[in-house]
Amino acid sequence: MKAETVYKLACAIMFEKTGLDPDFQTFFPGLATMLLQEALPYENARRETLGQPPLEEAPAVADMEDDIPFCDLICRVALPYGMASWYFQDEMNDYRSQDYRGRYILALRDAALCRGESVDDCYGGNSPCRP
Repeated sequence: MKAETVYKLACAIMFEKTGLDPDFQTFFPGLATMLLQEALPYENARRETLGQPPLEEAPAVADMEDDIPFCDLICRVALPYGMASWYFQDEMNDYRSQDYRGRYILALRDAALCRGESVDDCYGGNSPCRP
């Protein structure tokens, strides 16, 4: 997926027109690079589950035409939420910033997939990863 697509999705969930905030567009590649670094362990966990080779490092985003080789759930959901979190932090809207940060983290966890390994629960509860 192209970085520009992630940018457009982030703008859509923030109800911002693309290109309207030149600072957001200017800083988008750097913020995307940072979010991709955070998302790398989740992408690699997903790849491990699917029997795919892991990525050695997170890609850097230099411009909007760069390709992001992560799964759709990370690109279409997690990254736009992460971007919204940074946007609202800059707008000094702590509530929305934290809300989107939480959504970002949950989307990353969903992307990692459950590995299906048996987990011993010493408290007697049911593990969501039990086969």
